[in-house]
Amino acid sequence: MSKGQINDMFRQMEELFSKVDKLSKQIKKMEKEHKEELAERDKKIVKLETENKKLKLEVERLKNQNKKDSSNSSKPSGTNGFKKVITNRRQKSENKQGGQERS
Repeated sequence: MSKGQINDMFRQMEELFSKVDKLSKQIKKMEKEHKEELAERDKKIVKLETENKKLKLEVERLKNQNKKDSSNSSKPSGTNGFKKVITNRRQKSENKQGGQERS
């Protein structure tokens, strides 16, 4: 091999090393950004999990509160709210109301 070929190979190697250095810097920068994104996501996840727990407790409390009325708590009967309406399914007869006549 001649000196010119060796010098060309040396320059090519220097160029490749330079490219490798640039790429490794880009990779480090991307890793740093990725870690920051993951940290932000982790914070959001923790925040949402605690909010979810609070909301579940509130729903449970409201369900328990809704089940109570004057028959199973110390609440007055006026706070029961709407009662279930019982419909009369009897057929109307033609007889008069009241008991039998006395003779």
